[in-house]
Amino acid sequence: MAMTELKADVDPAEVGFDPARLDRIDRHFRRYVDDGRLPGWLITVSRQGRLAHVSGYGSRDVESGLPVEACGASIR
Repeated sequence: MAMTELKADVDPAEVGFDPARLDRIDRHFRRYVDDGRLPGWLITVSRQGRLAHVSGYGSRDVESGLPVEACGASIR
């Protein structure tokens, strides 16, 4: 099975999200990684079956140093 990269398929404003507020969520969780409280994160936000925001930061595997990647994730 091929890995596919998650990408937003709609402008957040088109489905009622404020892009600036979504950026605030990213900054909030980025601080958790920078402060050592989380190794990493991947956030997806959708509405009406449309993916409006995808972001990630940090490590998905601390021991091997693998970064968080928005590919191969399963969203339901």
